[in-house]
Amino acid sequence: MNSPRATVEGKWLVMPTKTALPERCIRTNAPVSPEEYRRWDLPHIPRWLVFLMLVSPLLLIAVPFVVQRRCVFKAGLSNQARHDFFLRKSAACLLMLAPLALCLYAVVVNSEEWVLMAILLSLPCFWIGFAILILWTNPLRVIRADDQLFWIRGCSPEFLASLEQAVVHEPSGQTC
Repeated sequence: MNSPRATVEGKWLVMPTKTALPERCIRTNAPVSPEEYRRWDLPHIPRWLVFLMLVSPLLLIAVPFVVQRRCVFKAGLSNQARHDFFLRKSAACLLMLAPLALCLYAVVVNSEEWVLMAILLSLPCFWIGFAILILWTNPLRVIRADDQLFWIRGCSPEFLASLEQAVVHEPSGQTC
């Protein structure tokens, strides 16, 4: 691993790529099991590109995979925190599928008005749900990148406070 040092700057975690954070949950600061401690690979997507992604379906799908600046590190996320983000993803998926359910309901009750409403709602609901799914259901997000450092948003204040008190270390035998 490169420089295994991470620092705290306000509410953001600042670190170089290939850093191993302490084996605690980034959301609850509780110790995590080896299964909950995993490798993260986060792209840095500038704000202006996020706005373009919201306008273009092709960019929304392609940008996270082609972005060159990525922060790779190891961190823990408890099963409970992972479950909370699963619920967010499920809600986004339900928003995407809501017009389909409305259309099926309209067919069952034989209502042309409801079918028309479902058709009109289908594109906006799908687009908003898909944008939420891609951009806002990940617990961590790189918000800035300069030189070799990345600013990460999403760690709890308790986790950040514990990092300020301890030196970030590389667990023995683990690499990113």
